[in-house]
Amino acid sequence: MRYIKVGYILIFLFLILFPLLILPRLIKISKISCFSQYGDCSKNIQEKFNQSLGKSYWEANKEIKDSLAKNLLVKEYSLQFKLPAEVRVDIILNKPKYALKNPSQKFFYLVDKDGKVLAKENSTELPYVEVNNLNYDLNQKIKDEEIFSLEIIYDLFNFYQVKSGKIEGDSLMVNLSEGPKVIFPLSGSKDALIGALRLILSRLNEPNKDVKIDSVKEIDLRFKNPVLK
Repeated sequence: MRYIKVGYILIFLFLILFPLLILPRLIKISKISCFSQYGDCSKNIQEKFNQSLGKSYWEANKEIKDSLAKNLLVKEYSLQFKLPAEVRVDIILNKPKYALKNPSQKFFYLVDKDGKVLAKENSTELPYVEVNNLNYDLNQKIKDEEIFSLEIIYDLFNFYQVKSGKIEGDSLMVNLSEGPKVIFPLSGSKDALIGALRLILSRLNEPNKDVKIDSVKEIDLRFKNPVLK
């Protein structure tokens, strides 16, 4: 009698565990949906998941987890199976703050606040700096002068909606949307440089000044005393 009870228990466990072990290998995934704290996942992330479509849930689940684990933009993630054959992916993203662009490349390097490259994307809404001969790997730290330039552009974006600048030689070149070209050094006090520019622009806009902003084509902030041309 005792052995019969054990047999029933084993059969019961088998009936429960068998579907859990076998079904994930039989079900073919036909849809993978992905959402972050900002809405739908980016096209690049979704395209990587789409490579797992048509594979078993067991294979797709493994591939998706491997992809997410390698993605520096992804801070946390969870996967959920939904009937009849869908995997829902929810992720929390590390947010990049800046972007770098090599004019000869089609993508942007997305960079966090500490200057680490998190991703390469074909487009971005972030303020960015163009640098010739730029080439970085993921998780690589960018140069100090590039971080400094990005901090300048970030502030100019907030104050004057300037989206981009370009490093040329030892200077950062920026064209104000309604104003002159501004030349920044690649080191120094960011706050002092931005403060000096705001003061100059404010004075040039005063109605009783002899020198008007329309007559100034260039503001050079690389020297102790700014040079206006």
